[in-house]
Amino acid sequence: MSVANNKNACKNKPWLEALNRAMIRYDGGKENALNLIADQTVKAAVMGDQWAIKEIGDRVDGKAAQSMTVSGDIDNPLAITLIERIIIDPNEKL
Repeated sequence: MSVANNKNACKNKPWLEALNRAMIRYDGGKENALNLIADQTVKAAVMGDQWAIKEIGDRVDGKAAQSMTVSGDIDNPLAITLIERIIIDPNEKL
């Protein structure tokens, strides 16, 4: 997906911008700040912190797909509806 098609890419992201500025100001610059944050996250995961384990898993393997179950009940069953689009030639007689 290109940036032109990504509507989220066009939005103003003040929190992201503030984090970037803070990391640049940090002693050693942005790369050093990110490395320290990554080190702390790995350390927390190794110590058993679930939030850190989940964060690393989500970043390494990607977030798990969410599943959705749709079901009705006996008193209120699901109704299947057909929506059909028919294109008619306006010059054709019906």
